[in-house]
Amino acid sequence: MEHTILLYKILLPSILSFILAITVTPFFSHIFYKYKLWKRSSRIDSQNISNSGVTMSEEFKKIHNEKELHTPRVGGIIVWFSISLTVLISLLLAKIFNQPWSDNLNFMTRNQTLIPFLSLLLGASLGLIDDFLQIFGNSNNLKIGIPRKIRIAFVLFVGAIEGIWFYQKLGFDGLSVPFVDIFIPLGASFILFYMLLTRTVKHLYRNCTSNSYSLSAECSTC
Repeated sequence: MEHTILLYKILLPSILSFILAITVTPFFSHIFYKYKLWKRSSRIDSQNISNSGVTMSEEFKKIHNEKELHTPRVGGIIVWFSISLTVLISLLLAKIFNQPWSDNLNFMTRNQTLIPFLSLLLGASLGLIDDFLQIFGNSNNLKIGIPRKIRIAFVLFVGAIEGIWFYQKLGFDGLSVPFVDIFIPLGASFILFYMLLTRTVKHLYRNCTSNSYSLSAECSTC
């Protein structure tokens, strides 16, 4: 049973999503560069610095310089598009064939994957709005995107909703340590833990995707 779950609900969808992402990347990259979907002003621009009120270090300026003005901002579309397409394919296969093997491919469940998937779409929507503001924003405030405080508040709010859902509806109230028989009870503080976890994952995801796409863009212009 565990091998079946590993193969059908984790491994195959991951492989399919990866293949789809690689396949659609040239198409989306063509659109990104054709319509110049990148920032109109660098983060080291003096007006942006004065608006944000943050003093930027020399190390930051070396990474975020004028070159980012020619790096597409909406590369995250490739990530959530491939994942959404994978979910749609799994649902259609389960619906059309109605066989045990096709049912196993349907990994969308209420108690495990539905909430994270909806969170992905919400986060992607916020990120897309932020990118469009930086691309098409006219005033200096819009050019730097959604303020950081609003982004953090949004992520914590979504994390709180998810934490309450898992705690109240699904009965999660602690942590199980992998590979060892240890359970850490958290009670209602599980909601707070989930909020902090959501914030941390969002921060890591944003940094990884932004840096990876910037690197690929740099390599493509070499």
